[in-house]
Amino acid sequence: MKRTWTPAEIPSLDGKRVLVTGANSGIGYHAARVLAQKGAHAILACRDQRRGESALALLRTDVPTASAELATLDLASLESIREFARREFAEERPLHALINNAGVMAPPERLETADGFILTAMTQLTIRCS
Repeated sequence: MKRTWTPAEIPSLDGKRVLVTGANSGIGYHAARVLAQKGAHAILACRDQRRGESALALLRTDVPTASAELATLDLASLESIREFARREFAEERPLHALINNAGVMAPPERLETADGFILTAMTQLTIRCS
């Protein structure tokens, strides 16, 4: 049984729209980059607009042919989630895949969202329910 795979094994994703949460750095950024290299329209969902813009600029440098856009989305905010959903549904374009990468892991103290939820639970539950 084969236990690994490489990006070279991913087929063409031409014409596919893929949303990647937490795409401003790390695994999320690299996933968006590979998707763009394979022809997908990568939607970089980031909670911080400035960091998202930097990631999008880097993606366009790394993959000059990239079809990509930035979507501001803070999974710790119900209002941000609602606003993102409104914008996305208004576009009436299909979303072919979702990569749930955003998350908060073990903050040094209990943090709550503006909606009163524990930050780590809100982010993780939102991801699992997407």
